[in-house]
Amino acid sequence: TIQQKITLEGRINTLHQALEYSDIPVLITDANGKITYATASFEKILDLSLDVIYNNSLASVFSMHLGQDDISRMERAIRENQKWSGSISFEDNVKNISFLDLNLIPISRDDNQSWAFILSAHDITHYVHKNRIIKKSERRLKSIINNISDLLLILAKQRNKLVFLDANENFSRVFQ
Repeated sequence: TIQQKITLEGRINTLHQALEYSDIPVLITDANGKITYATASFEKILDLSLDVIYNNSLASVFSMHLGQDDISRMERAIRENQKWSGSISFEDNVKNISFLDLNLIPISRDDNQSWAFILSAHDITHYVHKNRIIKKSERRLKSIINNISDLLLILAKQRNKLVFLDANENFSRVFQ
């Protein structure tokens, strides 16, 4: 009925506005991976205009951000109607590097025939930067430990037992 169409159009418009104004990166493709919908945030991420993104394949749109192995895995997931995930990095206008976790999810009808895929992106920049800081700190600590000339063994008490954590190179060399 006309009322049902108006209600459906209202729901679609609400969803579209929510995605655009919340700046959530979402792409929707057909069963073959051809992009049929994209939020404007992907325009910034991919550094492509929406005109270039629409009606193009996921593989070609992400070819500048993913390696050939990831592209092949993505294309295979589309052919086999499977989930896929990957990550990309990109620079914004002020040369800040950001990282996104990508998730491709097949959307199927009741008869399990794929008719679309949704690709969403989640910002993992803070997590990546935090891990880099931790790894840098661990390398610095390992360097300090290895530059101690005495034999050094690091133990921790866990449940009333001493557990080996680490040793410097001098300790390892002496006790092999």
